[in-house]
Amino acid sequence: MLFVGIDVASNKHNVAIVSSENGLFQSSFSISNNLDGYEKLHRVISSHTESAIDVRIEIEETSIYSKNVSEFLALYEFTVHMINPILTSHSRKSQSLRSTKTDKIDALSISRYV
Repeated sequence: MLFVGIDVASNKHNVAIVSSENGLFQSSFSISNNLDGYEKLHRVISSHTESAIDVRIEIEETSIYSKNVSEFLALYEFTVHMINPILTSHSRKSQSLRSTKTDKIDALSISRYV
């Protein structure tokens, strides 16, 4: 099973992919918040699995920025979970004593949340 965490923003989204068997599967990368970026995300996810059934995508529900990417991924029959950012923030803070906050760390903590 692959878990894809997406930290959304107005111009770009940060993505991390975690495998349920091996932990970190692919280091964080960025995509543009447009069709080209969504297609890149689809290609990367599809290159790691044969079936959309084996993928869970978690997106922080932040304003309107998560709507387009979540609808795009749903078209390809991926399971998309919208997550309250307060929950992922608490989860990230519970995993480390350090006060770390970057978009890459957020994407990874989102993918590990579910």
